[in-house]
Amino acid sequence: MVKVLIFLISIFCFNICQSKNIDIDSLINKKSLFPDGDYTPNGYLSNPYHTASFNRSGVLRSVPPLGFGFWARPLPWPYGGAEFGFGLTRHRNYISLLNFAIEVDGTILNNLEDYKNNKIEISSNYHTKNIFNYLFNLSDLEFDLSYFQVGEHSLVCNFQVENKSNKKQNILINAINVFGDIYKGYWGCDGIVSNYNKKFDLSISKFFADGDMFAMGSTLPSLSFKATSSDSLLNQWIISSDTTHVTEPVSLRIREKITEEGKSLGHMNNLMTYEVDIIPNEKKYIKFIITRGVNEKDVIDSLKNALSLSAKSQIDKIEDDNNYYRNAPFLSGAWHPDWINGLIYHQETIRMNIHPPIGIYKHHWDGMQIHTPRAVLGETAIDAMALSYGDLELAKEVLLGVFADAPANNIPCSREDGSLNLVCGNGKETGTAPIWGLPFLVINSIYLRDKDDDWIKKLYPHMKDYIQWWLENRTDEEGWFHCACSWESGQDGSKRFRVGDVAASAEDVRTIDIEAAMAHAIKMMVKFSRISGFDKDEKYWKKLSEIRIQRTRDMFVDGRFRDFDAKTGKPIILGDYYSVMMLAPLSFNIATINQKNQSYDTFDYFKKNYRFWLEWPSFLFPFTEAAWNSNRLELLGEILMNSGNGIFPGTNSKKPLYIKPKDAPGLSKKYSYRLPGVAAEWWPYKRKNMWAGGCENYGWGATFPTLLIRNIIGFRELNNENIKGFAIAPALNPKLFKEDEIYKINNLNYRDIKINISYKRTNKKVFVQLNFNSQTPIYLSFDKNVDDEPFIKKGEITFEVDNYSKTNIYVFN
Repeated sequence: MVKVLIFLISIFCFNICQSKNIDIDSLINKKSLFPDGDYTPNGYLSNPYHTASFNRSGVLRSVPPLGFGFWARPLPWPYGGAEFGFGLTRHRNYISLLNFAIEVDGTILNNLEDYKNNKIEISSNYHTKNIFNYLFNLSDLEFDLSYFQVGEHSLVCNFQVENKSNKKQNILINAINVFGDIYKGYWGCDGIVSNYNKKFDLSISKFFADGDMFAMGSTLPSLSFKATSSDSLLNQWIISSDTTHVTEPVSLRIREKITEEGKSLGHMNNLMTYEVDIIPNEKKYIKFIITRGVNEKDVIDSLKNALSLSAKSQIDKIEDDNNYYRNAPFLSGAWHPDWINGLIYHQETIRMNIHPPIGIYKHHWDGMQIHTPRAVLGETAIDAMALSYGDLELAKEVLLGVFADAPANNIPCSREDGSLNLVCGNGKETGTAPIWGLPFLVINSIYLRDKDDDWIKKLYPHMKDYIQWWLENRTDEEGWFHCACSWESGQDGSKRFRVGDVAASAEDVRTIDIEAAMAHAIKMMVKFSRISGFDKDEKYWKKLSEIRIQRTRDMFVDGRFRDFDAKTGKPIILGDYYSVMMLAPLSFNIATINQKNQSYDTFDYFKKNYRFWLEWPSFLFPFTEAAWNSNRLELLGEILMNSGNGIFPGTNSKKPLYIKPKDAPGLSKKYSYRLPGVAAEWWPYKRKNMWAGGCENYGWGATFPTLLIRNIIGFRELNNENIKGFAIAPALNPKLFKEDEIYKINNLNYRDIKINISYKRTNKKVFVQLNFNSQTPIYLSFDKNVDDEPFIKKGEITFEVDNYSKTNIYVFN
C-alpha cells in the first residue's frame, strides 16, 4: 500500500510536468540565465512569509554537508539573536533541518570530514534566493541536490543522481530530519516524540503538548525508519549501514532540562533510509521533503500538496531568476573567482531582503536584514541603489513604497504592523536622517539612468512632505539642522553627538552631514518639481537651495567641514577624531573648489584609519562619492581593491565559520556557525580565526556591486538631465589588475542600452572595449555634437584612456 501511494505521488508530479510539455529531465535542466560557476555550498533561501511582527516563520539556511532547514529560533548575532527579543525569538522555537548521508560501495559520506578524507569537493552551480544546489561526485556517480521552498511550510529537495560508470550501482540514502534545539522552554514543550507513519511512509515529529510538528518523506519508498536524541547513536547507525526498522515511537523529555540556561535542550534525529539501484548512463530523480504543520492530518495533507505543486514551483522560481539575470551585472575574464562569485552573492542577498507587500506596506519593501525585517529609509536607499543595477523597476517600486507607505512624513523606521523601531529618549518618533544611505542621490542616479518622469511624479509629493517635515521639526531657532538623537542620524552613539546613549538628545549639535544632505535634496527638488509640473515649487526650491548650500559651505573651518555647537555657535573640534560622514558636502558635490582642494588630504586620513570607517558599507558609500567628486580615483581604486579582497574570499569560502554561540543558548555546537554565501552587516568576515562581528545576511552589506561599478569600473551616468550619456573612469590597481589580462563586466544598463565593458591594463593606459545593444538606433560619441553618423542598435567601440581618468561618452538617438 505504501509503495503504491508513493508511486502515485511520483506519477502525479510527473503528470504536472507532462501537462506543460515538460519532462522531468528538462525540468531539472531547464535553461537558466544564472551565471555558471563554482559557488560555495553555503547560503540561504528566501522565505518571503517571514516577518518581524505578523509571522516569525523562520529563515531557510544551509546545513553542512548537504542540508537545508528551518531556523525558527534565535541565532548568535545582532538581529538574529535573542537579546532584547530580537530576531527569530518566537514562542514555538526550534530548528528543523533536512540532511543526507550517502553510502556507495562501502564509502560513507556523513559529515564534512568524510568528504575531506575521500577528497570529494562539494560545490554549487545554482545559488540564488530561490534555488540552491549541492554538487559532488562519488564512484562515477554525479549527485545534484536542489533545494527550494513550496508554500510557507515545505522545503523540497530534488535529488538527482546520474551513473557515469559502466556498471550498475547501488546507493544507500540516509535522509535525516533534525528537530529541536529550542532556545527557551515554554509550557507545552515538555518533550518531542517521533514516530513512523506506515500508511504514508513518513517520519512525524511532534512536541508533547504545544508546538509545530514536522513530517519527512520521499517519492521513493523507504527501507527503514529510526529515531534518536543521541547524535552518536545516529552516526553509529549510518556508519554500520543499519537498516533496522523501528515502529515504536521515540521520545525526548525536555521539561527537566528547561532550567539549564545556556545549554542545548537537545534535538530528535529522524532517520529514514532508502535504496536506489542505477544502471549505466541512467539518471534518477527523487524528491525529499520536510513539511511543517499543526497536527498530523494537516502536516500530511500539506506535504502531499507541496509535492503536487513542486514541479510548477521550481519552474516559476527558475523563471523569476531568469528575469533578474537578463539584466543583472556579472564579471568574467581574468577577475579572481572570489570577486566573480562575490558579486553574485551580494546581489542575491539584496534580492532576499526585498519582501512582498504586507500590512502597512502596499509595495515591495526592503527589510534591511533577513531575520527581523523592517523598513528604514537609509537602508532602503543604499540597498535600492545596488538593486537598481540588476532590477531597476523593482528598485523604483521599493523607493516609492518607502515614502508612500510610511506611517508619517518623516518616514519613521517601522515594521509591517505599523509599529515603530526608533523612538528617542525624548519621546520623538524618528526615521533616518537624509544623509543615511544618500536617498536623494540614489533617486537622482536612478532617474538619470532611466528617465522615468512618471516615477518622479509619484514620488514628488512624498519627497516634498519629507523635506518640509525636516524643515519644520529638525531646525533650531536660527534654522540649522540637527538630529533628535544619534539614532536618527544613523550613526548610533557617534562621538560627534557628545553623548554615549544612542537615544539621548543630540539637538544642540548642528550637523554638517544633514545640512549638506538637505541642501542637496532641495537642489534636486528644483529639477523634480519641474518634471512634476509644479512651476511655483520650482522657484521656491531654487531660492531655498541657494540658502542651504551657502549654509553648508559656511561650516568649513580650518580646512575641514565641521559640526557646530548650537549653544555657543562655535565649531566642534574633537582632537584627531573626524567622522567620515563629515565629508558629505563633497559626497553631494556642493563644496567650493577651494574647499575641495583644502580637503584633498582628508581622504588619506581615512586611508590610514580605515578600520571601522571603511569597513561599514554605510560609511564607504558616501566616502566613495566624496572621493570621486574630489578626483581621488587612484586612492579609490586602492581602497576598494583592499575592501573587495577583504570581503570576497570569506564570502566565497567552502566552509562555514564555527563560533561561540554568544546570545543564542540552546543551540548545539555543531549548528553554531557563520555562513559564507551571503553578505554580512560588517565587511571583515573574520580576523585571524575569530568571527569579526555584525549580522549575517544583511542588505547594506551586499552593496559592494554599487561601489565596484561606480568607482573601479567607473561607469556612471552623467549628472545632467539635459545631456544623455555616461562616464568611463577605470581605477585599476596593479595589485588586482594584471597587465594585458582582460577584465569584463557584462549587463550594465543605461536607459534602453545594454552595455558590456572589457578593460586591459598596460602600464598607465587602459584599453577599453565597449559593446552595446540598444532597443533603438543610437550613436555614441566623445563629443557633445554629432554630424551625419550612422545610428545603429548594436555595435562596438574601442578606445584607450589613462588609468584613473574620466572619459564622457555621449549618447545620441
